[in-house]
Amino acid sequence: MKTNALSLLVPLLTCLASLPPAEAVSPSPDGGYTGGNTAEGQDALLSLTTGRYNTAVGLDSLKSNTVGLYNTAVGAHALMNQTRARHSTAVGKDALMNSTGSGNTALGANAGLGVSTATNVICIGISGQNIDNSCFIGGIYSNVQPIVGTDPDSVTITSTGRLGRGNVFPAV
Repeated sequence: MKTNALSLLVPLLTCLASLPPAEAVSPSPDGGYTGGNTAEGQDALLSLTTGRYNTAVGLDSLKSNTVGLYNTAVGAHALMNQTRARHSTAVGKDALMNSTGSGNTALGANAGLGVSTATNVICIGISGQNIDNSCFIGGIYSNVQPIVGTDPDSVTITSTGRLGRGNVFPAV
């Protein structure tokens, strides 16, 4: 019995030894760069010099970034003209494309296009404005239906963060 098992094991080991090494993806992605930076896409992080911990995915994402830190850009032209800011996140085509401010967040195609130098701005589905420490969310204003005798611009935020219409009274 031992000779039969051994006679099978030797050819098996010979076959396994001749196989090429396994790789997760072939060819390997070009993602991990020095300084903890990751880039995938044509001209993503093209101008990087000493910036660290940036992630750029998509055509021209973070293209102009040279020394910025901890930025994330996902989508064609996201944070494209950003050069030195920190802690900004843009997801969507052209999101925060012209912003040079720090701590900004944009979600959606063209989100944050109105933000240039402001800091700590949040834009969700809307271009926003260049005002520090502000938040712009598309699709809310046009959905607020005024109640007779109330301000249609009034929006409330509950303690759980849910947006709602201001001055809402139960139906009579």
